Amino acid sequence: MRRRYILALTVRVVSRVVLDQNGRLQGFIWSNQSHRWSLYSSAQTDNCDNYASCGVYGSCKGGISLQCQCVTGFVPKFPKEWEVADWSNGCVRRTQLDCQNGDGFLKYSGIKLPATRNSWSNRSLILEECKMECLKNCSCVAYANLEIRKGGSGCLLWFGDLIDIKEFNQNGQDIYIRLASSEIGQLGSSKKKKLRYIAGSVPFAIMLLLGLSLTLCLRRKNKLQRQGGTKFYQHFALKLSNYKAERILQDF
Repeated sequence: MRRRYILALTVRVVSRVVLDQNGRLQGFIWSNQSHRWSLYSSAQTDNCDNYASCGVYGSCKGGISLQCQCVTGFVPKFPKEWEVADWSNGCVRRTQLDCQNGDGFLKYSGIKLPATRNSWSNRSLILEECKMECLKNCSCVAYANLEIRKGGSGCLLWFGDLIDIKEFNQNGQDIYIRLASSEIGQLGSSKKKKLRYIAGSVPFAIMLLLGLSLTLCLRRKNKLQRQGGTKFYQHFALKLSNYKAERILQDF
């Protein structure tokens, strides 16, 4: 005799999915007991997905563990907070801008562009025109291509502090951040010093390797000579003993 069982759900499950302000996709289920929504799942693959994780002018490196650093030309606003991994207050300029006497731009590659809440765009301008537009306005702090397809096109300008910057290991976009001319000069001098150090280190390393190679060759040569001398002496001693033995036999 066959028996049939029917399982019927008597409780209706109500759920919803929400994309929050930090970019996380969260799933909620309604609890009839507590009469409120309960979080049961949260999809976030990267800690840098949280909005403004590293504060203003702070750059977030993707991965399981959150790592923040100030973009070049900036320093932590409160260094002691950064020592305990509190990056919320971000970074400040090491050298203040001097719009009247001229500023410059430093290129950053492979990043997610900052939030565009204080920005302006123009699709018809090329990158060089975009740079000139930014230089003409002392409130402009950065510029970039609006579109990255086909080599890049259009113009995007930022006004006010840059926030929500993220670094990528590959791909990403280029942005040009405004810095004081003196700051760019210091960065250029630092790069030249590094290049001079590398250029001076290479000949020294080559000479060191040649010296080590020569030393090893001489040691090997001396060792072979000693081994050869020992064999020659043994051979000579054997010949001498044979000669003496023959003379003794002849005299006998």
